[in-house]
Amino acid sequence: MQAGGWSVSWQGTDNTNSDFPNATSIYAGLKSQVLKAGGEISLSESGEYKTKPDVAIVVIGEEPYAEWFGDIEMLEFQDESKHALALLKKLKADNIPVVTVFLSGRPLWVSKELNASDAFVAAWLPGSEGEGVADVLLTDKNGNSQFDFTGKLSFSWPKYDNQFSLNLGDVDYDPLFAYGYGLTYHDAINMPIVSEATSPKKIVKSDAHPLFVKSLAKNVTWALADTTAKVLTSGSSATSGDKKSLLMQSVNLSYQEDARQFKWQSQSSDATLSLSYLKPTLLERKFKSGYLELKMRLDKAPEQGAQLQVMCNLDNCLRSIDFSSFEKTMADKRWHTLSIALNCADSELIEQTMSDVIRISAQRLSLAVADIALTAKPNNDALSITCSK
Repeated sequence: MQAGGWSVSWQGTDNTNSDFPNATSIYAGLKSQVLKAGGEISLSESGEYKTKPDVAIVVIGEEPYAEWFGDIEMLEFQDESKHALALLKKLKADNIPVVTVFLSGRPLWVSKELNASDAFVAAWLPGSEGEGVADVLLTDKNGNSQFDFTGKLSFSWPKYDNQFSLNLGDVDYDPLFAYGYGLTYHDAINMPIVSEATSPKKIVKSDAHPLFVKSLAKNVTWALADTTAKVLTSGSSATSGDKKSLLMQSVNLSYQEDARQFKWQSQSSDATLSLSYLKPTLLERKFKSGYLELKMRLDKAPEQGAQLQVMCNLDNCLRSIDFSSFEKTMADKRWHTLSIALNCADSELIEQTMSDVIRISAQRLSLAVADIALTAKPNNDALSITCSK
């Protein structure tokens, strides 16, 4: 989170701390200085504590992103979950002073988080030296400021959650914090409570529900299973638990890394690919008589029989389709759109919660998938997999 996208990996999401040798997290930087000054410090992601602290330094912010993966429709930080705000409010309710350190690659509407904080630091993406953040937050052991803040805003900060256009010189320029704003310890500023009013959210009616279109939808993950373990990942590359039976890597369809290629390499036992729900989900009514659509490129047909199963619970699937139904059509190793009818099963099964969108078990197979979505109507140019197939 400190480094953001384009750090070791493209999105910055497939990394661990071991990928940054000799780097320092913000907590490690704080801990080093607090202990040297004779204080005590502990890390609590939930905000729970045994002894009430004198102050809480709460680091929040965006998950790493790069390019179009970072595109958002709402300026509000965590516009749906608001779990960071809940943490700030919990600490404030316990009468603990809260210093919020906000990590982001852009200004976001954070008025609610500002109101729940005693001090708020826009740290942007500070990189690998977390102790630099500690240098400006903490005094020395004698209570003297070590380093003052010198940063100034290089972007105007939004006052409203719909201020998508906010540039210095605009006729209606009205930011919460103007371009060039920035405080030092010499500034005596008591900021008033700011408005938390939000604009009405757009109601989008659609005949399609994307599950993997450029990136994974919420509550959906890839699952790669072999005889040793099941590996869940939202990243662009992964292997099954034994590191060899099933491999996933990113490939390109229309955008950079907007598709995933899967290679089954075991000759003795099946490995299973699933596009799974993190929380089992009921099909929306409009899709119960609809279709699952996906783009697929069959790079190597299965040497033994394999099936494409769709919308499965633990024991059953709405459809189980043998690869022989479409592998001849896809022998050209080009991208094809499959449209799979879902209303073929009995009504009892379609009313149950689903754990997997797609499930494929095989030994030797190679394919790529993209643009997976539930649709009410099939695409005109799709290869239709009807109930009779």
